[in-house]
Amino acid sequence: MKTWIRTASLALPAALAVAVAGCGNSKSCTDATPPVAKTPAACTVVQGSALTVPVNTCPRCDQSTPVCDVRAIGGGVFSLEPISQVCDPNSSCPIPNPDTCAALATGCTLSAAMTAPLDPTQPYHLEVQTETGVVGVPLTVLASGSTPPTTPCTF
Repeated sequence: MKTWIRTASLALPAALAVAVAGCGNSKSCTDATPPVAKTPAACTVVQGSALTVPVNTCPRCDQSTPVCDVRAIGGGVFSLEPISQVCDPNSSCPIPNPDTCAALATGCTLSAAMTAPLDPTQPYHLEVQTETGVVGVPLTVLASGSTPPTTPCTF
């Protein structure tokens, strides 16, 4: 009986240390851009309306489901950056082939507040951040009250 208690008392701290080291502890996680399989060729939004831009991502086996960070960076450019948390980096995770992976549609949303001040006579661009660089996507802005497109982004 004494042997079991001693073994259990040594195993419990080790089990707790493993549990704390998991993805629930954001201090040990880092952000990474997952491989991007596909971005739209062009998007259209009605001034003052929200727009969700689908970016097809292929997270590695050590990356969480991606979310998207959207920022207005000035000069008519919006940055769209898919981000996955990596909590337990695994060097044996293969890098997915964007041409053949089972891609996840990650929605990058420009809010209505972001598009309200846009001038339909000016050019705008979306810059999708990928693991290898930036992909530019033209953004057409229609005047407020216009009929929204059936498919706001085309591939």
